[in-house]
Amino acid sequence: MSKKSVIIIFVCLLLCSGMIIEAIFFRNNRNSDEKQLSDSISSIAKLNQLENEKFVLEKRLLVKKELLEKQAKGKGTISFVCVGTHRKAYDVVFAETRNRNIPCTIVLTTDLNIDVPKGITTSQLREMVDSGWEIALAFPTGSNHPISKIKESIQKLDELGFEVGHTVYFNRSEYTANYDRELYNLGFYSVIEHGESQITVDSNGITLSAADENSIWKVRGYGYAQVGKVETLSRVKENGGSVFIEVSFDSSYLWSYCIRNSLVNVFSRCLELDMNTVCVKPVSGVHDYLISQQNGEISVDSKLEAEVMDLEKKITDIEAEIRDLRDFTKK
Repeated sequence: MSKKSVIIIFVCLLLCSGMIIEAIFFRNNRNSDEKQLSDSISSIAKLNQLENEKFVLEKRLLVKKELLEKQAKGKGTISFVCVGTHRKAYDVVFAETRNRNIPCTIVLTTDLNIDVPKGITTSQLREMVDSGWEIALAFPTGSNHPISKIKESIQKLDELGFEVGHTVYFNRSEYTANYDRELYNLGFYSVIEHGESQITVDSNGITLSAADENSIWKVRGYGYAQVGKVETLSRVKENGGSVFIEVSFDSSYLWSYCIRNSLVNVFSRCLELDMNTVCVKPVSGVHDYLISQQNGEISVDSKLEAEVMDLEKKITDIEAEIRDLRDFTKK
C-alpha cells in the first residue's frame, strides 16, 4: 500500500471519528436538553398546582379568621318573648321551640294566670322552665302598689317551686323609669319597653344599648312579624346587637299575634344562622352574656383557633415549596 493511500485512509478514519464523537455529543446534549425541558414543564405544572392550593387555603383562612374576629367581639343575640299564659304558649310556641332548642322568656302577670281556663298549667310551666325557658313578670301598671304586687308574685312562684328571672315586661306605652331603682334592688336587671325611653335602637329594631351591671338595662320589644325578617336577623348576625321578638295572644295586635305557620318560619330562619356569630337566649341570658362580654370573659372557639393555626402552617409550607421551585426553574 502506498504512502498516499495510508494518508487517505488515516484522514478518513479521523473524519469518521469526529463525526461519531459529534453525533454522541449531540445526542447527549439533546437528551440533556430534553430532560431539562421535561423538568421545567413538571416544575411549572407543580407551581400551578401549589398556587391553586394556596389560593383555596387562603380563602378558607379568611373565612375562619372573620369568624374568630366576630367571636372576639361577641355574638349577636336573639330573644323570643312569649307574652301571656294562654294555652297556645305551650301548645304552639313551646311545641315549636322545644325540638329546635330555642329557649324563650314567658311573661306572667302578677296574678300569674296559670291553672285557669284556656291557660297553661303549673306542670306545663314547669316543663317549659326545665327546658331552659325563664319567667319574667309583667309590670302591674294599674296597681296602686306595683312593687308590692311584684313581691307577692315572686313569693307565690317561689312557693310553687319557680324562680323568677331578672326581667320585667312593660306593656306598650306603660314604661316609666320611676321604678327602675326599686326593680333593680329586687334583682331585676332588664326591662322590656316599646319606645318610651331613650335607648339606641337601629332602623331594623335591633337594640344597641350596652348592658349595665349597676342599673336597669332597657331593651325594646317588637312583634315577630316586624323583626323576624331575614334582613333583621342577618344584620344581627353580621353586625351584632340584640333583637327581642315578641309573640302574644292578643289578636288586636297582629304584629305579634301567635300564628303557628308564621312563627315556624321565623324559628327556621334563626336556625339557618351561623351559631358561631349568633346566639338565642332568654332576655336574662342575653344580659348576662353581654356583661360577660364586656368583662372580657367570652372565649373564642378553641377548635376554630386550631383550624386557623393549621391553615396558616399549611400556607407557610406551600409558600416555601413555591420559592424552592421558582429558584429551580431560574437555573
